[in-house]
Amino acid sequence: MQNFAPRYKFGADLTIAQGEKIARQLAVNLLGTLQGAVGDLNKIKKIINLNCMINGTQDFTDPHVVANACSQVFHDVFGEKGYHSRNALTVAQLPFGACMEISLIAGIE
Repeated sequence: MQNFAPRYKFGADLTIAQGEKIARQLAVNLLGTLQGAVGDLNKIKKIINLNCMINGTQDFTDPHVVANACSQVFHDVFGEKGYHSRNALTVAQLPFGACMEISLIAGIE
């Protein structure tokens, strides 16, 4: 089976600036998913945690810098309710060759 997924890694193919742009877009996608799940973003009581996995080379040590862009979107949208804990890790591989994966835990009313 041929794999058509792109395989981009931070530290080799992608810059931190490109990663910040991708992280902001992922945050917007997560907001859409939240709204679809709860019907109204006003029902969000708290953004609890973001888990950010960055597909990077062995020597890429700035996953937290890339993840900051995603965190900032949640701070901007939700104010105090948007402050959260976060994991930001460089990983050797992600499914389908993705360059980044971000998951979210949110508290709702």
